[in-house]
Amino acid sequence: MENLSWLHWLLAIAGSLAWASPWVYEIFKKSVIKGRILAFLDMTDADVNYLDRKTYKINKIEGLEYVLKLSILSLNRSFNIRNIKAKIKYSDAQWRDAKLFYAENINIRIRNLKGTIVKHAKIEPRNHMSFLSVLDKDKTYDVWVTLIVDKATTTQFEELVFVFYDYKEKVQQISFKWSDIDSLNLYGLGEIIIDDSLETVSPNTKRNKKRA
Repeated sequence: MENLSWLHWLLAIAGSLAWASPWVYEIFKKSVIKGRILAFLDMTDADVNYLDRKTYKINKIEGLEYVLKLSILSLNRSFNIRNIKAKIKYSDAQWRDAKLFYAENINIRIRNLKGTIVKHAKIEPRNHMSFLSVLDKDKTYDVWVTLIVDKATTTQFEELVFVFYDYKEKVQQISFKWSDIDSLNLYGLGEIIIDDSLETVSPNTKRNKKRA
């Protein structure tokens, strides 16, 4: 009888563990951020004025500007964003910091079968990655990203990496190769980037860079 009692206890514990396992697994799962490129534009000889939050002085960066539209999501768990940084590697194998910034009005250059077209566009804050504070679990976010690379000399890169930091110092990153862009044939389909989240405006609209 005593052996049967122990057996009942073991079966009960095993049953409880089996019931609780999915719940425990959910607790310890880590966020995994994934992403893909929906659109890509570049602009040479760009300059960005930004506020240095340590010295409160206006600084200026000159270099190559990239405008991308990304589709990103956080698998398994939500991810609370404290900061986002970017870095880029060119053919010289050197990594360079890419400065993320927000500009309400931007000039974009679209290459299509008819040549190069310059359009003046406006990005609302709600459609820009800089204003994301949380990636909800398994929810897709289609956002624009604007960044500039100091002293870069060629627009074609080997790898572009976005690093996401949360409030517990956990880090997730997504990376893209030039082949990810090249395979989309975006230069032949420039119209793909003109959608409701990118409003074209008058050419006389002042370019206003607000946040870096």
